Amino acid sequence: MISGKFYFYILILCMITISNSEGSTNFISLDNGPWPMYGHDINSTGQSQYAGKGDGVLKWKYDFEGPSGHVSISSDNVIYFVTKNYLNAIDTEGKLLWKKYIQHIVYYCVPTIDSKGTIYVNESKSIYAVTSKGKFKWKYDVGDYLYYSIDVHELWDRSGSNSYGEYTSPEDMAYEMVEDVLESYNREIFRLLDLKMYMEATKYCKGVLKGIHRFDNESSSEFKDWAIDIPGECFSYLEEEFNKRCQNAESLKLLSQFIKKNCSEWT
Repeated sequence: MISGKFYFYILILCMITISNSEGSTNFISLDNGPWPMYGHDINSTGQSQYAGKGDGVLKWKYDFEGPSGHVSISSDNVIYFVTKNYLNAIDTEGKLLWKKYIQHIVYYCVPTIDSKGTIYVNESKSIYAVTSKGKFKWKYDVGDYLYYSIDVHELWDRSGSNSYGEYTSPEDMAYEMVEDVLESYNREIFRLLDLKMYMEATKYCKGVLKGIHRFDNESSSEFKDWAIDIPGECFSYLEEEFNKRCQNAESLKLLSQFIKKNCSEWT
């Protein structure tokens, strides 16, 4: 269970510092409510700035079907939590304010609330931003991170000779930078497969492969001049590792169909 929450925590960190399509970077700050995210804060201290009565008397309970992760509480005293396929909002009297259907949402994720009241949740390959009224603001695919995250200027800064007299070619550094971006995503896919969470792993893998393919086919960055063969190699590596590690025939079939339909030149 902890690892599942950590998975969402990683996605939120990526989202907080993600570059948009115009190349600028968007930052968010947390809501100052009693419990705006998993672990309370970005350092996961598990300590709120507010103290409760601590008398242990049951005030109310709210019943729902299926499992759920931990709750988050906003500064306007709304309690958010996820159940299968739903983001739920209830007040401090246990009354349902609204519930938002999000297909494939992972029940163990913990909503994160920003200072503007926006709630962030994820399913296996996407992050959703939802308003405090239960309306969708936007959806972000995990695969887009690769497309927007690699910059040729960073390549130039990191390649060449260092202070120790060691030389790294732009080609070698380009490979290293792509590997750096993909490492945590590949590791998460393998972790989900080890846990036999095959459908979640498949969706996540689709998102990453989509990002690699999109970078190779759509990006106009000069970075690609130094990374001509790298996207195809990384794509093949992830596909092969998934096929070796996955023990679920349906997941293997779904990924194969996805690749044939969306990345046919790499089949």
